Amino acid sequence: MGLYSTLSAPVKCPSCGGACPNAWQFNFGGVSHLPVYSIGDRIQWDGTRMGSPDLAEHVDAIAYCASEHLCERCQRGAPLAEIQIRGGVIKSIALRDDDADVLELFYVGETRVPYGWTPNGRRIDVLAPNRRA
Repeated sequence: MGLYSTLSAPVKCPSCGGACPNAWQFNFGGVSHLPVYSIGDRIQWDGTRMGSPDLAEHVDAIAYCASEHLCERCQRGAPLAEIQIRGGVIKSIALRDDDADVLELFYVGETRVPYGWTPNGRRIDVLAPNRRA
């Protein structure tokens, strides 16, 4: 079983406009206890970590819908979303405009530098994978 954090946050269905209460799984912060967050919550850093507190000033974390469909009313498939974390606090969630697969777990800074992680927990810059950060 993978370790992840969950954001419980509604989004508006882009197909039918309905409100979709969903759980969004993402990999940032302390993930050992599978924390469940709401908008406005501060990221926890206990136990196994994805990322580090020094990155939490400006992060856009890739999120996956925990259910098969984003919208139960119109059966729209579940797109990816981005969770905006500023100053270590979850500020908002926004659906991505594309359906592309994303290798990165999150983006750091206003310039949106993509970051990934090696299996041993070392951060790598996925644009220059031979350079260890």
